Amino acid sequence: MHEQQVSFPSGELTLVGTLTVPARTNSERRPAVVLIHGSGPQGRDQTLPLSFPKAQGLSVSVFSDLAQALGTAGYVVLRYDKRTCGPFNGRCSNDYPEPTRPRVTDFEDDAAAALDWLAGRPEVDPVRLVVVGHSQGASFVPRLLERRDDLVAGVMLAGPYRGTDVLLAWQVQLQRSMMAELGMDEAVINQSLTGLEQMVRDVTAVREGTYSGDSLSEEMQAFWQQWMQLTDDLPEIARGVRRPMLAISGDYDFNVPPQDTQAWGDLFAGVEPNPGHRAVVQEGLTHGLNLVHRRPWLEVETGDVETTVSKALIDEVITFLSAATN
Repeated sequence: MHEQQVSFPSGELTLVGTLTVPARTNSERRPAVVLIHGSGPQGRDQTLPLSFPKAQGLSVSVFSDLAQALGTAGYVVLRYDKRTCGPFNGRCSNDYPEPTRPRVTDFEDDAAAALDWLAGRPEVDPVRLVVVGHSQGASFVPRLLERRDDLVAGVMLAGPYRGTDVLLAWQVQLQRSMMAELGMDEAVINQSLTGLEQMVRDVTAVREGTYSGDSLSEEMQAFWQQWMQLTDDLPEIARGVRRPMLAISGDYDFNVPPQDTQAWGDLFAGVEPNPGHRAVVQEGLTHGLNLVHRRPWLEVETGDVETTVSKALIDEVITFLSAATN
C-alpha cells in the first residue's frame, strides 16, 4: 500500500488530497471509496479534538485512520481538503481561495467531482465506487446514491436523521446540561451560551421565513436554508435507494445522538425488499469514531480514551463493504 498527493477539478476550484492505493498487480482494478467531511473547515485527515474535563489535548485523525484501514482491506481511498479549509483560516496548507458565497451544495458537488475523478484512475474499478460520509457528510450519501448509477453502496458515519435546526437546538441544550454537571454557575452558563442560543433562534427564524436580524448575511441564510432542506429531504430520498446503506454511530456521541441512527434503522426496516441496509449503534463510540472506556464523562481520564478510530467500527464497515463490492 502507498499514498500519493493528488489534485482534481471541482467547478472553478482545484481540490487537493491524498490517494491511498492498496497493494495490487499492475493491471488490477480495485473498488474505491471517497470520504466526505463533517461540518466545519476540515482538512483531508479530518482531525477532531477529544476533550473531557480530566482528559485534555487529545484528538483522532478520523479520515487518515479510515483510509489506512480501508487501504489495507484492498480499497483505493480518496480524501481531500474541504473547500472551506485553507490558508485564509490557517487550517490547511493549500492554495484555496476564501469562499465568498458558501453553499451546502458545493460540498455535494465536490464529492461528486471526487467520484468522477476517481472513476478515471487506472487503479480503480469504475463500477465499484462507494461513498463514506461523516456527520454532515453523511447527509450527502443518500442523495449521491439516488443520483449516481456507478455507486454500489454508501456508509453514513454518525449521520443525523433529524433536521439540522432541530439537531442544533439539541446540541446547545446538551451543552447547557453538561456545563451544569460541571458545577458552573448559571449566570456563567447563560453568558457562555448566549451566542449559540441566539444562533438557534436565528436559524429557526430562517426556517420559518421570519428572520429579520443582522447577524446572518443573505449568503449565510441561504446556506442554512439549503442545509435544512437537505436534512428534511433525506428520509424520503433514502426510502427510494435500492443499493445498500450502512448507518453507524455510537452511544457516546455528544453531537448526533444514537436515536438518530435508530431512526435510520426504523426507516430501513420499512424498505421492501431491503437491499442490504443496516443500522448499528456501538457501545462507547464517540462522534470522532474512537472508543471511550469509562462512564460518566466527568470521570474520563486520558487512559480511558482511544485516539484512533475504533477497530470494531472499522470491522463493521469493511464487512458491509465487502458484501457490496465483491
